[in-house]
Amino acid sequence: MKIENMSSKIKELRLKENLTQKQLAKKIFVSDKVISKWENGESYPNIDNIVDLANVFDIEIDDLVDNKNLAMKLARKSEKNGIRKRKLPYNIFNFVIDAVTLSFILYMFIRIWLSYDSLPNVIGIHFNFSGEIDGYGSKNLLFISPCVSLGLSLILAILQCLRIRWYINIGLPVPLESVAVNEKHARFIYITFSVGLSLMRLFFTLMMFDSFLSMINQKFTKIIIFGVSITLFVLTPIIGIALCVVKGNREKRNMMLEEIQAKNEKNVEENKIINDKEYNK
Repeated sequence: MKIENMSSKIKELRLKENLTQKQLAKKIFVSDKVISKWENGESYPNIDNIVDLANVFDIEIDDLVDNKNLAMKLARKSEKNGIRKRKLPYNIFNFVIDAVTLSFILYMFIRIWLSYDSLPNVIGIHFNFSGEIDGYGSKNLLFISPCVSLGLSLILAILQCLRIRWYINIGLPVPLESVAVNEKHARFIYITFSVGLSLMRLFFTLMMFDSFLSMINQKFTKIIIFGVSITLFVLTPIIGIALCVVKGNREKRNMMLEEIQAKNEKNVEENKIINDKEYNK
């Protein structure tokens, strides 16, 4: 049967797959209100949405789009970039963490500015566990800790502003969005990943800060900053992945419950229609 426009096509295909607007919305990471607007002709899906709809309905893009040239363009985009590129969200947690990180970096630069002239040209740059100096170098090496910390922070901040395809590397590169159960889970993954990167910047800076204190004070720093920082640096991605897995399982369970509820509601409606027909007879 020929469908006249995209709005009716989406509705026709959704009903053919026995999907509610809410169920279809979760599959393509939009809200059910957006699906309703598409089907009523109040708005239209963008390029990424059309690619996702074609994948969900298991049809060719030109079956959904009447314009052949646009369909070919979308097909090439689907093959080249099946997973959408996103920016990592930046929220109040990122702001607070990055503010603390920058305060440590700023402190290191200020300490160098205040102490540089009073230090000898050759200073101790490495200390053994007994607190004795066992390595010497130029005092210019003091700039390494704040510069490396600042450089890493700037690189990750720039990456966070770019719309790219983010990955979690567990054996093989896994796109973040491909492991999302629904849009809510996808947002949680990206927020967790974003905050995790800020935390790792902070812990890395703290490791450099601990080394800097020993060099600027010319004595072994007995503070446990380095040990705690490197432990948290390693644990942060592990905890982040664990949280995303737990959240994903919860979303899967909620989706299953909603599907069961939708089927029950559909059965109740069908039984009601059957009973009404029999009563009218």
